[in-house]
Amino acid sequence: MDNEVRLVVGVLGDSWAGNDEEDWYGLLEVAFEKFENDLGESEFFPINVKRHYCDSKKAFVTRNFKSLKEQFSYGQMLLIESEKSNNPNREQGNVVDYLRVQKLPSNQLLEVINIPIIPDDYNYKATLNNAPSTDYVMLAYMDNNSEAQLIGPFLWKFEENEFEHQVNVVFTSPSRTPITGINLSDYYSYQIPLHSLSKYIVEANIHSNTHSFLVNSKSIHNEFSKHGKRIDVMDDSKVLKEYASELLKAKPFNGLTAKSLEILKANINMASKSKKNKPRLFRALQLLQKANDWQQDRKTLFVDLLSSVEGQSQVENYIASHEEEYFRTFRKETFENIERNISDELTKLTLKEKSLRSTIRDLGLDADAKRKEQADMETEYRAKAEDKVRKELEQEKAELQQKVSEIKSELEGYQAEHSLHKTISDLEAKNTQLKSEHAGLTSLNIGLEQTKEDLENSIAAASKQLTDEYIRVHSLFKAMTTPSSKNETYNVFPDANIKNIVPISMLDTPHAARRDYIDAMESTLSKYNRNLSREQVVNLVVTLAQSQFTIFAGLPGSGKTSLVKIIGKAMQLGNRQHTIPVAKAWTSTKDILGYYNGLSGSYHPAPTGLWGLLNSVQGEQPENSLPVLLLLDEMNLSSPEHYFSSFLDLADNESDRVIYTGHPEQQHLHVPEHFKFIGTINQDETVQSLSPRMLDRAAVILFDGFNTDSKLSKEIDLLLPKHPAKDWLDLFSAKGANLPGNINSALKAISDCISINSSELGQRHIISHRKIKQIHAYIEVASSLLIDFDDFISLDYAIAQYILPMISGYGDGYGTRLKNLLDILQSYSMPISSNILKDIICNGEQNLYSYRYLV
Repeated sequence: MDNEVRLVVGVLGDSWAGNDEEDWYGLLEVAFEKFENDLGESEFFPINVKRHYCDSKKAFVTRNFKSLKEQFSYGQMLLIESEKSNNPNREQGNVVDYLRVQKLPSNQLLEVINIPIIPDDYNYKATLNNAPSTDYVMLAYMDNNSEAQLIGPFLWKFEENEFEHQVNVVFTSPSRTPITGINLSDYYSYQIPLHSLSKYIVEANIHSNTHSFLVNSKSIHNEFSKHGKRIDVMDDSKVLKEYASELLKAKPFNGLTAKSLEILKANINMASKSKKNKPRLFRALQLLQKANDWQQDRKTLFVDLLSSVEGQSQVENYIASHEEEYFRTFRKETFENIERNISDELTKLTLKEKSLRSTIRDLGLDADAKRKEQADMETEYRAKAEDKVRKELEQEKAELQQKVSEIKSELEGYQAEHSLHKTISDLEAKNTQLKSEHAGLTSLNIGLEQTKEDLENSIAAASKQLTDEYIRVHSLFKAMTTPSSKNETYNVFPDANIKNIVPISMLDTPHAARRDYIDAMESTLSKYNRNLSREQVVNLVVTLAQSQFTIFAGLPGSGKTSLVKIIGKAMQLGNRQHTIPVAKAWTSTKDILGYYNGLSGSYHPAPTGLWGLLNSVQGEQPENSLPVLLLLDEMNLSSPEHYFSSFLDLADNESDRVIYTGHPEQQHLHVPEHFKFIGTINQDETVQSLSPRMLDRAAVILFDGFNTDSKLSKEIDLLLPKHPAKDWLDLFSAKGANLPGNINSALKAISDCISINSSELGQRHIISHRKIKQIHAYIEVASSLLIDFDDFISLDYAIAQYILPMISGYGDGYGTRLKNLLDILQSYSMPISSNILKDIICNGEQNLYSYRYLV
């Protein structure tokens, strides 16, 4: 079909400039094509072997090839999404957009490097004609029996070389192996006969040279377990760093002496790592023995030198010849210290003077403002008084005019009546008329008296009926409004089981404790069929421990809710992992927490359980308590800005962590620091968008199809210890260390890109100080757990969940800003953030240049 996408693997080839100097074209040399078999495993075949691709074995890059050359190195293996050309031919039938070229995942192919011999000093070096094309490699060599052997996997890095056409490469074993299904870490590797892996070896021609690669299949670990042999490749410096410290903890120990070394050897089984690392402990003991021997030899030589006449003479000559230089340096340093102290005092006095001048200026401004305010008040009072007097006079004048008018009308009536009855006959006629009117009024009065009597009888009957109804309603009202004698709610959250809690102080060093915690969490999740990668587990654990609000975003059915419940089971939290399904019509805090009824004098908790859960953690000590994970399921069915507004303040370090209830006897509840909130949101049209205020306080983890085949009711043996809440927070808290220079440069470039104020780039975004602190803390801890990965992997995750959720804007200029950001992310090799941003750009261009985050 015309738009069929084919996944191929290759390297950068020839390039040339177009009509525009910034527009480059080029070719990609294709080595493999990637397929997926019936078992869902990735298979790699040399190009044109399983299915014809094109005769030239090359793909044409339609634009911006220069960006690819700046981003990737020559000979680096790339994963390419190519499509059939609109004008295909047998030499060149496929085209590639530069945005669809990315680095090949480091654990899919491992290049096999031939070396002549394996050294015995844990230091592997080789001189090659070209740099390896994959991050991880296997080393091939011939053993003493002329049988080809493989050893690895290894990472590699360049070493300086004086020859132009050769490269020196140093191979180091990663702390965690990329081989699928093998839990091999801590600087161990495997040695295995080459023929046992022959079916996983593929060859391809790259830049006119034949290269061999090991395909990392899901079942390859069976061959390693059956035919391989584990070997130790940790160098002496790491052995001393990791294991000598364990030996030196043995008691009793008083310095590095021959006697103390004998004690260490006798007590070697007391070390906490002795059960599975005894060979390395013996290596560390031997290295300490060598150090002690050298120290003793050095001490003996030094004593002999000072005891000799020549040695004493050399010491005296040295002191005499350097005396003047020493005192000159001492005087210079003393004067510099004095000048520095004087300068500091002058600076403090200058600052104090500026502060006092500023205070005087502020007081003067306040006095002027008070005087102006007093003058304004006097003017306003005078105007109001005059207006009041004027209104009173006008009202009095109007009343007098009204009275005069009424008197004139009455006088005119008398005059008219007098003019009508000037004769006796007129008066008699008037009298007859009045008698007739009197008789009528008398008859009317009798009827009114009868009507009055009837009404009084009716009112008496209605009064009795209303009295009876009042007695009934009053009894009901009294029953409804009488305060409860005991305003207590049964606690559905009893005290958590704190038995078998393991403090962090009982474990190894903090770094080792973090690593063990991540290993245990990864293994526990895998038992629930949640086979997350190492970096995904690190990201989940560090984010949950550091963030007050964590949001799981993704399509319905991607496993967000069940993963939170699995983590709660893994941490053995019990009912301290509580789930609240959010309803569509929630508008205020009373919907999630409850409200106080003033008529009944009692508190009515919401049916969410949050009132009881918060009451259960009041006054508890984090040293003797477990963490709390509260899940707001589908939290954006209603706007969190409305029903969750009282809790947003908890994300600030300055917050007093208090929620006000309106209850007169229990006016507030304290929310401890180990009370963490997790929300799940879906990517559809039925929900509310999250506000910038909510996103500024939360970390958003985007789900992209995690494995959801799990049963929460299944009982398994948990590998994760039950840690106190305080130790759990301290374990993954940052110490405020400075970021490495390259990470800091990358973060600054990203911040400058999205915050630069330019009308040509549309809407800009400012990264708040709160979010910067979150990113620094996350990178400090996550980097220590991901040292075997790319330098920018922790920054990549931080950008994906702290910065990219802020994206929201319109117009072609805003699209240009996002493309600039994409170039920066790709230049620093951040594939996670790059892929998310690519999708945002693609969706925005399809929706009339309306760009927004994926949820």
